[in-house]
Amino acid sequence: MRRRGPTGGPCGGRIAENDDVQLLSGYCLGRVSCTTCNGTGRHKCAACDGHRLLRCYQELTVTFKNNVDDFILGKPGLPERLVRAVRGKTLFEQTDPQVTPLTAQPQPEINQISASLIEEHRNRYLDSTKLMQRHRLHAIPVTKVVYTWREVTRRYWVYGKERRVHAPDYPQKCCWGWGSDWGWGCTLS
Repeated sequence: MRRRGPTGGPCGGRIAENDDVQLLSGYCLGRVSCTTCNGTGRHKCAACDGHRLLRCYQELTVTFKNNVDDFILGKPGLPERLVRAVRGKTLFEQTDPQVTPLTAQPQPEINQISASLIEEHRNRYLDSTKLMQRHRLHAIPVTKVVYTWREVTRRYWVYGKERRVHAPDYPQKCCWGWGSDWGWGCTLS
C-alpha cells in the first residue's frame, strides 16, 4: 500500500514507486523523500544535467543587400558592360547615412543626373533600411580610333586605366591571340 509523502516538488508529494515503504498495521512508519528531488522540491534537468546550459536557441537571419544605381554619361559607342568592367579616376566620393546630390560640377547635366539618381534610389527602396550610402563620380578614359585598312574604314576603342581594346569589326576576327568577339578585350603595353 502506497501513502502520500510530503507535498511539493516535481513528484507532487507522491512517493516514487521505487521507494520501499514499510507499513505496520496500515500506517506509514515515517516520511520518505522523493527519489526524483531528494525531498528538496527541485530535480535535476535531464536535458542539461543540472549545468544550466541553454540547449535551445532562436536563429535570426539578416540579409544585407547593396542596391546600386548608375548612369553612364557620354555614351562612346562602346557597350556599357565593358565600361562598367574597367577602372577610371575617381573625381568625387561621398559615404554617409544619407548622401546629397552633386551641385558644383562644371557640367550641369552631371548635377541633374546625380539628383535624379539619389531621388530614384530613395523612392525605390522604401521598404529597406539604409545603413549607409555611397555616391561616386568616375572618369573612365575612352579613346575611339578610326582607321583605314585595305581601303575599308574601321574603328576600335581603347578604354579604362587597364587600356583594354574593343575592336568589334577587326578584320582578322582575332586580336593578337585574344578573341575580341568573346568580350575579353586585349591589353596594350
